[in-house]
Amino acid sequence: MVQTNAQERFELWNKSDIAEIGGRVEQIPVTAPFQETLRVFKRDGIVVLNDAVSLDVVTGIVDEFNSMMAMTDMEHHFRDKLDSKSGKSILGVLTKRRSEILARSPHLVGQLLTQPRLLELINSHLTTYATSVLIHQVLSVEINPGEVAQPLHRDNGLWPIPGRRIPLGVATMTPLENFVAETGATQAILGSHLWPDAEYIDPKDVEGRLSGGQGWKRYQTPNTDPEAVSVVEAPLGSIVVFDGDLLHGGGANTTENVVRKSIIGGYCLGWLRGEVNQQLMWPPEVARNFSPELQKLIGYSIEGGLLGGIQLGEDPISLLQTS
Repeated sequence: MVQTNAQERFELWNKSDIAEIGGRVEQIPVTAPFQETLRVFKRDGIVVLNDAVSLDVVTGIVDEFNSMMAMTDMEHHFRDKLDSKSGKSILGVLTKRRSEILARSPHLVGQLLTQPRLLELINSHLTTYATSVLIHQVLSVEINPGEVAQPLHRDNGLWPIPGRRIPLGVATMTPLENFVAETGATQAILGSHLWPDAEYIDPKDVEGRLSGGQGWKRYQTPNTDPEAVSVVEAPLGSIVVFDGDLLHGGGANTTENVVRKSIIGGYCLGWLRGEVNQQLMWPPEVARNFSPELQKLIGYSIEGGLLGGIQLGEDPISLLQTS
């Protein structure tokens, strides 16, 4: 039993220092002691921060989310993602993704991306290896009825850096509907971010990753026991946070009419190139509408006193301060 500063009590499913394969994904109040939350995150590679976002914020985002997703033609959207050989895609066949929700609702979505306990957790995990953290992806995601489960994978596969691996990124999911197994709640293998195949990749295997390098396959898509998989259940108002080396994938939506909706955030070390070019996605005329904290997180900032600057080290935040 752990006691918070506010005398709030909560029970951990697993009280040991070793992840329980196939166990429950821990749900911890956002007001819980930080060191306990960090311990669980480092142990399991994932944690659900309960009561991190007000339901009013979630409701406001859902309105924008629904309006934006209604603009996407499903048949065209899905057809373009199909693999010509297999008819499948790791992105899903009945899953919609769009990237502009931040510009449509910067105040509300910005509250998700800059939630204080979330950033405290991300910074503690990543800034050992950089002086800053960047947001490299913001996505709206719908998993529609009939979608099959996504193959388990590791998000840090974006960066095929050989040798000993260090923490490179953290991902978040904010439910806009309760995450439950039937609607396609994410699946994950607790502790898989610490497996040997996640900690070291032979340089030869990285070189052969596009032609089937076995070491790279073991890292990105290893053979796993289905019983090792945990379902990431999470209520409205929570934020799911997981290490980029954790094996995970969207679940199957087995319902007939319930769409699983969420906002995905991706964070990385300040010296890495992100999945989406944030400065092109959010140029100055758009980024001026964001909070100062969010502006820095999308790259209007400098890493290590030099990287990412303009005019020989000038902070790019100056682009947002001109009239």
